[in-house]
Amino acid sequence: MKPNLIVSPVINFPIESATRIADEINNLLKKKSSITFALSGGNTPRAVNKELTKQNIDWGKVSLYWSDERMVSHDNIDSNYRMNYDSLLNCISKVIKGTFPIPYNKSPEISANLYENILYESLGDNPKIDICLLGMGDDGHIASLFPHQDYDDSRLAVASVSPNKPVNRVSLTIPFIAKSTKIFVMINGKTKAERISEVISGKSDVPAAKLYKLRPDIIWLLDTEAAYCLTIPG
Repeated sequence: MKPNLIVSPVINFPIESATRIADEINNLLKKKSSITFALSGGNTPRAVNKELTKQNIDWGKVSLYWSDERMVSHDNIDSNYRMNYDSLLNCISKVIKGTFPIPYNKSPEISANLYENILYESLGDNPKIDICLLGMGDDGHIASLFPHQDYDDSRLAVASVSPNKPVNRVSLTIPFIAKSTKIFVMINGKTKAERISEVISGKSDVPAAKLYKLRPDIIWLLDTEAAYCLTIPG
């Protein structure tokens, strides 16, 4: 199967990404009365989120979850909740169906357990996310799942340790992410070009590659700089 690549010019990356994501939200809402939508952390989603607020989306039928979080308070500038609030939630908070952020706790293990309970309570005994947004780091990490770390794949959410501050994190696991109906991975910038080429060509075992092996139908949203090194297999 050829990878599902959407490559847009750098200047249009946030707009085209938001349009593709909004189209998928609206397609699912034609089939379901409401959907679940997991937001990404990091820097890449900020501009995409702002463009999502301009899309024609019935947010009253969307419940928001988080793919990962840094263990800082939600009002901290490093918080993924804070980034998503400033760029998205602030504009839709009065109409959104529900929000289920990862709780902050000084112990990431406790936070992971709490979030797993939230996922089961809100999504049922066989929890599943409809649309999951992710980014990818230069090292190939997704959400807050980093290379050379072992995670309990039987869990929905786990504690992790980042090589960068804030070091304590909580993340959804690869098997749980892989259950999502649709998965978008947003990647921009030249620094990630070689890594995404390795992932898609099967020459890597970083977390992004592990997810791709489970879900070859991932939708890769790339700008032209991130796609610079790509040679499409097949």
